[in-house]
Amino acid sequence: GCTALELQPVTGRSHQLRVHLAAIGHPVVGDALYAPASPPSPRLLLHAACLALAHPGDGRRVAWHLPPPFPDGTDRPVANAPSAPA
Repeated sequence: GCTALELQPVTGRSHQLRVHLAAIGHPVVGDALYAPASPPSPRLLLHAACLALAHPGDGRRVAWHLPPPFPDGTDRPVANAPSAPA
């Protein structure tokens, strides 16, 4: 089965969440690189629900929010888990 998780990257390293989830035996669905045997999916089911950064022009914080468009029809995670330390 599959479970939706809410994760927050700590280090900002490329693929951090994907690597750590695969390492503990819970790969991201559709991850052809770290979980080629995961359930089939038309896309990697990893979604940034919020992106925030300092605006390069004036330094103010800007953020964008978008609920995940996953096929189960829910926009809320059913479990919360912090990402593993690097």
